[in-house]
Amino acid sequence: MGDLCTDDPFCDPEHPKLVSYDSVQAAKNRLQGEVCRTRCKKSERLSEQYEMNIYLKMEIEQNTGSFKDRGAFNAIKAELKVNSKVKGVISASAGNHAVALAYAGQKLGVPVIVVMPTSAPLVKIEACERCHAEVRLHGEHIGEAKTLGLKLARVKGYTYINGYDHPEIISGQATVATEIFEDVEHVDAVIVPTGGGGLIAGVAVVAAAERPHCKVIGVESEASTGFQQALDKGHPVDTPLLGTLAHGLAVPKAGVNSLATAKSNVHKMLTVREPSLVKGILKLFEGDKIVAEGAGAAGVAALIEGLLSDYTGKTVVIIVSGGNIDTTQVGDILERALVLERRLLKFDITVTDLSSGLSTLGEVAKKTLCNFKKIEQEIQWHSDRNFSIVMKCVVETKNCQHSNEFMKAIAEHFTSSSFHC
Repeated sequence: MGDLCTDDPFCDPEHPKLVSYDSVQAAKNRLQGEVCRTRCKKSERLSEQYEMNIYLKMEIEQNTGSFKDRGAFNAIKAELKVNSKVKGVISASAGNHAVALAYAGQKLGVPVIVVMPTSAPLVKIEACERCHAEVRLHGEHIGEAKTLGLKLARVKGYTYINGYDHPEIISGQATVATEIFEDVEHVDAVIVPTGGGGLIAGVAVVAAAERPHCKVIGVESEASTGFQQALDKGHPVDTPLLGTLAHGLAVPKAGVNSLATAKSNVHKMLTVREPSLVKGILKLFEGDKIVAEGAGAAGVAALIEGLLSDYTGKTVVIIVSGGNIDTTQVGDILERALVLERRLLKFDITVTDLSSGLSTLGEVAKKTLCNFKKIEQEIQWHSDRNFSIVMKCVVETKNCQHSNEFMKAIAEHFTSSSFHC
């Protein structure tokens, strides 16, 4: 995949830049009036279920729906301070950084070019164009998009802003932590969704300066473990990317500045499975009425997997980093989560008489107090005069135990049934 930082003057593998607490304070001042001061909301439901004091840092409340606003505004304003006649800024991104940079550029009057892979979501492309950014589609992945972005920066004299490794991006993202520590008196751990490392690096800087007892814990998807590998190796390494619901964490290589800044103050990294991300989205949606994207649900996924059990009885802040989930996929994701939790059962029943089959199903539903969501019939012919009817059903239950009771009742009443678990 090659070194994605070779031509980026702010991202030199041989001379990584450490972000200081002073630069974070400068960013905090720059961002006054530019970004939202998001809530740190206590989740009563999660706190009760997991026996911790759990707070959710609501970065979904930013104007573009993610924490990326902080870094984008800070990086552009820092550039304007150095050069008030800056020609423009450019970046390669298929996600929240692209939208945040476009939005910040529009508000600050700075031209923005965003280079996106050809596979970029249409909703993200439209969001950038709505902010009057110039969008270029190039390459199959972010590495190819970045190559063009760096070339355009040289040709046009624009400043290239890496979405997770530019020093001023890291300083801006760090203001998430300054707000956390102002709002929650005693924090034992901050749980940080981690991709390229900009957010966790910023949080680590602030934690070391303001709350040295507080543990900074990163969470990655099993499909993208680049930051953990970088910590293990002592330098960023090329990481194969697999398909993941946490698109915001899918980065091929950790940032050199992010790694250098974070490595001495990150307590540990956790890896979560894809099904847990799906369940995390559902848990936030049902319990706290929060619509989170896959990356934003990573911290809750760690709770679900029992990876934070050491913090029973303690205070934990989970950063809900973004809520820009594809609206066309929300229904499918929630349904998948219900299936994973065995609260939505799909099954087939074969009968020879439709009327009696429906009547028996009604009796089972009444007995078990389950809700049928769908019943479809399909006739299967076996000979000229012989046929059976397959009833394809979807039923909703309260929990796994309730599902077991329903499945037992179906087995007692029907000789031919199969569940798709």
